[in-house]
Amino acid sequence: MSAVQLLLVPLALWALQASLCHGACVEVDSDTDAVVNEGFKLGCISCKMRGEVPAEATVEWSFMPQGESEFTKVSRHGSKGPQGH
Repeated sequence: MSAVQLLLVPLALWALQASLCHGACVEVDSDTDAVVNEGFKLGCISCKMRGEVPAEATVEWSFMPQGESEFTKVSRHGSKGPQGH
């Protein structure tokens, strides 16, 4: 097998594999808590009608040590950038 064929075979296999992938848009409910080693549902929004509208997003990361009953704010990311706490 020539050097060109050795290069083309993996490239062709890679191209075939890549064509099987599809992107998707998802949303997470605003009150969803992410817990280590536990899953949560993502909603598919690819079929929903939506228009271009101004948007803002804020993400707050909190941590609750095992055995504690209150969260400690770790970081907040929003329209003005990250703000550590």
